[in-house]
Amino acid sequence: MAKKFIVTLTAVVLGVCLLSGGCSSDQSADRVDDLKNLLKTSINREKDPQPTTRIQDLLPEAPAAVPLETVKVTLYYGKQDGQGLVAETRDIEKTTGIARTTVQELLRGPTQAESVRLFPEGTALRDINIKSDGTCIVDLTNHVRNASTKAQTELMVYSLVNTLGEYPTVKEVTLMIDGDYADIINNVDLSKPRSPDYGLAK
Repeated sequence: MAKKFIVTLTAVVLGVCLLSGGCSSDQSADRVDDLKNLLKTSINREKDPQPTTRIQDLLPEAPAAVPLETVKVTLYYGKQDGQGLVAETRDIEKTTGIARTTVQELLRGPTQAESVRLFPEGTALRDINIKSDGTCIVDLTNHVRNASTKAQTELMVYSLVNTLGEYPTVKEVTLMIDGDYADIINNVDLSKPRSPDYGLAK
């Protein structure tokens, strides 16, 4: 557009000079050179890309992701031969209710080949409460009653008790099932609190 305008302006000025005789040859030459330079400048400006502002340049930069703080916990699962417990160390997210998170991680099951799940499939944590005297009350769903043998039931209980016993604030564990204090499963008395027994993990 600018190029066409300059060309037209050049033609008009030259025509006026020639018709009016008011421009000397030297002046005409100078005028023509000036117009040529103006035309070159205009063309060069058209070639140079104009800086543009992108919408993303106007937006604030997103804050860098803060890595999650984790803590190592020791979870206890059954041995393959059914004769005791095996410890499995795992990193979990550090939260205010770390005991709750730990039990939920335990119930997800083992990740190591030598570890065996002891809690029946579907068992979930309903509630957990740690009292000032060190008693931890754990309320599980009724799926826990599906333990198949007395040996599995005993190891299942100590899987939970030993896992929670890793925390200094937990001295013993009392089990509840669907909101009621546990009684007997497979001839195993669960009505009394249990203290950790780490001899099972040797």
